[in-house]
Amino acid sequence: MDYLKTAKIWAENPCFDNETQKEARKLLKKQNRDLCKDSFGSILEFGTGGLRGIMGVGTNRVNRYTIQTATEGVARIIMKKNLTAISKGVVIGYDTRHFSFEFAKVASEVLAGHGIPVFLFSEASPTPLVSFELLRRNAYAGIIITASHNPPEYNGYKVYWENGGQIVPPIDVQIINQIRNIKDSTKYQ
Repeated sequence: MDYLKTAKIWAENPCFDNETQKEARKLLKKQNRDLCKDSFGSILEFGTGGLRGIMGVGTNRVNRYTIQTATEGVARIIMKKNLTAISKGVVIGYDTRHFSFEFAKVASEVLAGHGIPVFLFSEASPTPLVSFELLRRNAYAGIIITASHNPPEYNGYKVYWENGGQIVPPIDVQIINQIRNIKDSTKYQ
């Protein structure tokens, strides 16, 4: 991954908000190259049940754009199923971390854009409640925006499947592959 090329796209493409562009421009300065490489040198990868990482600008950070891309991957897997799966919808919860509610809204918008019903919690909720609500509603999936026990500069994105448990192989690999196949994440802005 050419991190300088990617950072330049984030700095110049009007699909990214002004604050993101400004931060990307800062990272492109010579004195910030190590941080730029860390922020843009790879994509944020799925780990146990989802994504978690430092919040900030870049493809290797948790931000509205990486949340959009991850949710696009989830949506594509659901869309490959059948109309029943699509109509069951997705439950989305969030914790009290910085930007958790905003990230939950971003995930909701991506799913709604695909015609997938969304059941967004109206207030912060613990992770087990998302799993419970997924089962209670007989939804197809659940998403919780939380970094759990990680330091305050982190946030995360966990995905639960129709059985109420965190995603496991092969679903996690299918979502990762969908994310990697997204050629232009700016089209989801």
